[in-house]
Amino acid sequence: MNLLFRNDDISADNNAVDLKELCNIFHQYGFTQLHGVTLYGWTQEHSIENGIPKVYPGNDEITNLSNKQIKELSQDKFVGDNKELVAYINSIPDPIALHGLYHYDYSQMTREEQEADILRGLELLTKLFPKKIVKDFIAPYNKANEHTHAVCEKLGLKLHTANGTHLEALIHYGNNWKLVEGETYRYHHHRFYKDSLFDNYKLSTERLYRFFMHTTVRPLMSIDEYKDCIQKAGAQTWYGYAYEKYEELKQCYLPYMWIRNNIARDYKILETGCGAGGVLHFLWHEGFCNLYGHDYDAKAIDAAKRIAQKHGAEMNFEIVDCTTPNDIGTFDVLLGMNWFYLIDGYDLAQFIRQYSPHVAGEGYLIFDVIDSSYNNNPLNMYHTQDWKIEDGERRPSEYKVRYSTEEVIEIAKENNLSLVENWYVDYTIPRRVFVFQAQK
Repeated sequence: MNLLFRNDDISADNNAVDLKELCNIFHQYGFTQLHGVTLYGWTQEHSIENGIPKVYPGNDEITNLSNKQIKELSQDKFVGDNKELVAYINSIPDPIALHGLYHYDYSQMTREEQEADILRGLELLTKLFPKKIVKDFIAPYNKANEHTHAVCEKLGLKLHTANGTHLEALIHYGNNWKLVEGETYRYHHHRFYKDSLFDNYKLSTERLYRFFMHTTVRPLMSIDEYKDCIQKAGAQTWYGYAYEKYEELKQCYLPYMWIRNNIARDYKILETGCGAGGVLHFLWHEGFCNLYGHDYDAKAIDAAKRIAQKHGAEMNFEIVDCTTPNDIGTFDVLLGMNWFYLIDGYDLAQFIRQYSPHVAGEGYLIFDVIDSSYNNNPLNMYHTQDWKIEDGERRPSEYKVRYSTEEVIEIAKENNLSLVENWYVDYTIPRRVFVFQAQK
């Protein structure tokens, strides 16, 4: 598609690691971005004072500062001093634009001031990014006057102001997204990062990733369509909630991301206790093509099949008692997420002993457990739904078995599994997710 993704506010205070994470999402889907570089000054919020995010702590909001004030505050904040950031941008194919010598209001400047400013900015960009040809000027705050237009025309630059779609608002307010041919999508990259102080929109790299998952070659089903399949199958409404909040369910999202980044698309993958197949549907979107799901709940399997049919996806879902796997074959990746510790009389040792023989070659077994740190919760012995009622009326906890990392590793070792990766998920009911590899 012919699209322009316009990323404003590359500046001295950017974190190169964060930018790389964001750019990797675009690159994965075959897109580059036009990065607007501001040579001097900061562009991200660094403090919150009286409820107001401030780019320059101790000063007024940046939009209320004069050009003179911004220039004075910016003098010792040169983007070229951020060596890691400059090196990363030089290493990727993305084009760059001038986003101001300083991040101030060009509509308040004369033609002579603007021309001198832009020429100096182009000169510095050429030195910092010698292999990138600058053809664009992105006006800070999207503000320009007739002189800005004239200077850009004289210098052969395309001027960008508020044209196009505001991607931040689109992601925040919508969920049935689509990309429009020929459109420009503008945004500020730093607002997607975990430590961003900007809170006008609910943004994250996970939500950006979800946006592309909905709008590219194998688009995700809309939340409403997914919930409709759940409802028609008579399955638990929780599956629809889990699909909508998938990025927040780290015990499923983390292994999904690990598989996406480390496993070949043609590997044979089985999810035990798959429910409506949420993890598998997300993997199908990523191009995985050999996907299997087992669950004892006929309604959940019916929902999974309905969703796959709606996608036009070839996936294999079966009603199986996952506590007694028999002739299920072998798989390159086998998952057990969010189920076996809820079954009375069934535990991790049984799960690993039963399923490790079904891991092919040097394949992977991925699962989560209730972390032993849950024992420190004073209510850990009670059912979570009963925490707010009288002590004598509370049922025993549904999470009967908890494990330390050392205990899990020891059980896995007894079954010829070696640890590859693990993550602690800091919930009220804390979990730990493990990736083990078979040693055959």
